[in-house]
Amino acid sequence: DRDRTALESIEPGGLPMGTVQDADAVFASGESLALSGDVVETTQAVLRAAGGTSVLGLNHRPALWSGEAARETVTELFPAVDVFVTNTEEAKRVLKQTGRPPEVAHQLANEGDFETVVMTRRERGALVWHDATIHERDGAETDAIDTTGQQGAFVGAFLGRRLAGDGLLVGVCEAVP
Repeated sequence: DRDRTALESIEPGGLPMGTVQDADAVFASGESLALSGDVVETTQAVLRAAGGTSVLGLNHRPALWSGEAARETVTELFPAVDVFVTNTEEAKRVLKQTGRPPEVAHQLANEGDFETVVMTRRERGALVWHDATIHERDGAETDAIDTTGQQGAFVGAFLGRRLAGDGLLVGVCEAVP
């Protein structure tokens, strides 16, 4: 369902970069990066042009591309990213991080020179690294029927609260059910 889509052949010149520069935030997903080199090039241009906060979610899908290809591509984008979003499993599998989630968040922040790192931890909630401080939120016990779109919904809630001027802890509390 991703083949032959408009996104697959997008180029930087095809986007209203003035709107990107005026936006409070831009978000790109690793899932989209797997489509083509044009998408990667355009994503890099958008992240660099962002006048507000630039956000990249790893959101790795093994059926779309290998962990090695994802790691290589995503890390090339790191210099243009303010906020990096991942989950603990992806950070370990794709980015080869080791340790407990707070340690992994610190490692990622240092390696990517990120302003903020957000990590979801499945049923254990999420954590946010910012200014060398970890903010954690436990998750509520739920029976998930379909987790499709989970990371996108989380990022939307988190960024919405952040852009509204709420603190990071409020943002992660609102994003975790």
